[in-house]
Order: sequence, then structure tokens, then C-alpha cells
Amino acid sequence: MARIHERLTKTKGKTYWFIIDVGRDDTGKRIRIKRCGFTKKSDAKKAMAEIESQYYAGKVFAKPKDITFAYYVQEIWFKEYQHYTKISTQKGIQYLLKALISFWGQDVKLKHITSLNIQAYIQNMLDMGKKRKTITKNLSYIKMIFKHALKNNIITNNPCENIDLPKMTLVEKTKLLQQKPKPLYLEKEDLLTFLNEAKNDAYAYPYYYMVFFLIYTGARLGEVCAMEWDNFNTKNKTIKITQNIYGCSQKNYYVQTPKTKNSIREISISQSFIDVMKEWRLIQNKQKIKNANNWDRTYNFIFTSRYYPGKPILTCNLYGFIKKIAKKIGLSWIHPHTFRHTHTSLLAAAGESLEVIQDRLGHTNDSTTRQIYLHITKSRKVDAASKFDAYLNS
Repeated sequence: MARIHERLTKTKGKTYWFIIDVGRDDTGKRIRIKRCGFTKKSDAKKAMAEIESQYYAGKVFAKPKDITFAYYVQEIWFKEYQHYTKISTQKGIQYLLKALISFWGQDVKLKHITSLNIQAYIQNMLDMGKKRKTITKNLSYIKMIFKHALKNNIITNNPCENIDLPKMTLVEKTKLLQQKPKPLYLEKEDLLTFLNEAKNDAYAYPYYYMVFFLIYTGARLGEVCAMEWDNFNTKNKTIKITQNIYGCSQKNYYVQTPKTKNSIREISISQSFIDVMKEWRLIQNKQKIKNANNWDRTYNFIFTSRYYPGKPILTCNLYGFIKKIAKKIGLSWIHPHTFRHTHTSLLAAAGESLEVIQDRLGHTNDSTTRQIYLHITKSRKVDAASKFDAYLNS
């Protein structure tokens, strides 16, 4: 009879795990299913009960040769891995698993997948024009799956062991060199034009204020949509960014932690920014009074829907508004992240250090931020050399 074990970790404190014997392979070696990392004993018990019930119902394999890739990734690997990931990440992984099952076939055995099968999938993604960054991320999950199967004695060798993304072909390199790079950020004049057009749009409420928030804080799109008034401190002139939002509708959304650990941060704000947010709050309060009986008070969102009182504005809605205004002013390349890059460029132009900018944005090492910063400060470096020379020869 399987039982729950516990261990003490430095990061998560007390965690729980268990091992279940599910038979023997063709050589007589015991096959065991291990699940670990549960922060609650009740969750571990529930997971163990599910596996045991499947075993007694004949749904859990007794021999590795009987399990399909589809069953393993959906019923074994993903059901364990989902306990450690955010909803948004889970959705992306499920999309990948469906793509893999569709490519290799619903009935292919886990042990029959070889390095050539994995290489064929990678090449198919390249042929479809998928970004190399996306393919690399997908490959990391595929490696994770087979490593898990090997660790649990489901397979005897790992087909991903020597798999890497192929080097760029001559055609790919030529195409990349011929691509005209899109601007990373807005110049001051174009930014003001965008803001003016957004403010005069029929849907300025609430989107203009959200764009304003993006520009003045450098926050990510999901962070702005998830902001609550409780994290807005006018006395100390700071805002705390502690969460992100994910969802496809106002009835089906999730508030979760931000992108990374460093994304949880507190940043300073100006009085002019506070004044604009107070202006927005007056508009929102009128909506609260008008819809007092059906205002959703689950969260105290700063930005709320005009059609679903108290519900958040979703990232797809704000994205659509930004693209509409961008097209109006003839700068269709603008997207929500452009304002985060613009925030970087304006701070760099104002003389702020790269370290402070990175801390404000919630990351410690981002190549795009560094690229923008070095470009903006290039002229100051020339001035520094001239000043040094003039001082030395005075």
C-alpha cells in the first residue's frame, strides 16, 4: 500500500511525495510512478488516490510497451506538471501537446518515438515559419517530458539526449538580413500624437488612461490590466506591481503572479501621473454609483469594463484599441510593448542609469532594454569624451 512521505525544503518548506508500484516490465523489473513537490498533504493524497483508482480500473499501464505518447503526456506528465505552473503557461503547454499528438499520431507508443521523430517535428515547425525562439521553448518541454519518462522507468533511453535546433540555412540568414527592422520605441512627437488621438477617441474611457499608465510606468500589458487601487499609494507616490492577468473573457479570467520573481516590484510615480489617475477614478466612481447593484467586487481593479461593471479590461481589448489608434496615425507597427520600450528610451534620454531602468521594469538582464539604452546614450558618451579632453587641456 502506497503512503505519503514528507520532506523539508529550503524554498517551499514542507513538501509531500509518494511512489506507487504499478507492476513489472518484461524483465521483471518493478515499474513505479513517483509524484513529488506537493505543498499540501491533501493534494498528495488526492493525486495518489486518482492514480490508484486508475490502476484498479485497468487504466494505468502495467508494462511500458502498452502506453501511448498521448496518454502519458496528458494523463501522467501534465497532470503532475500543472501543479507548478500558472494558468497561462498551462494553456500554452496544452496547445503544444495537442500539436505533438497530431503530428506523431494518437496511437503512437511512447517508446517508439525516436530522435528522428523529434527532429522531424522541429523541421516541420521551421518549415511552417515558426520563430526559432518558440521552437526552442517547445523543445525544452519535449525534453522535460522524456526526461520525466526516463526517470520513472517508462522508457529505457531518452530520444532527446542529443537533439538541438538546426543551424540557420543560407536562405534563412538571407531573409533575416533583408528584413527591415521595425522601430523599438516612439519618438516624443509621435508619442504625443498617439496620446492625443487616443484621448479624443470615442472609447477613450477607459483605454486612454490605460495607455497613459503603460507609458508612465513601463508596466507590461497584463500588469496594467491586473492593477488594483490598493496598490496605488498617492501619499508615498508609489505603485506596487504584484500580479498579472490572463483570460479570454470577463467571465473567464485569472489573476496570477507576474512574469518573473523580479517583476514583483514597487516603483515611484509623478504627481502629474497621480492627477491623471485621479481624473480617471472620478469617471470610474460615477460608473460605480450607476451600477451599484451589479458591480463585481471580487477585485478592486483600477481599470474596469464599461459593459461588465467591476470586471477587468482584458489584454486583448487594450491590444485592439492600441492597434486601432496606431493605424489612425499611420504608425501601424506600434503594439503594447512599444510603450514599455518608449518608457526605457525616455528615461535614458533623461539621464537615468541602466540599473535603475531595469529595476523599474522588473528585470535584471534584457537585451532589448540594453540595446535601447546604449542607442539613446551614445551621444552622451561622445560628449563625455569631449568634456574630458577639454578639461585636460584647459
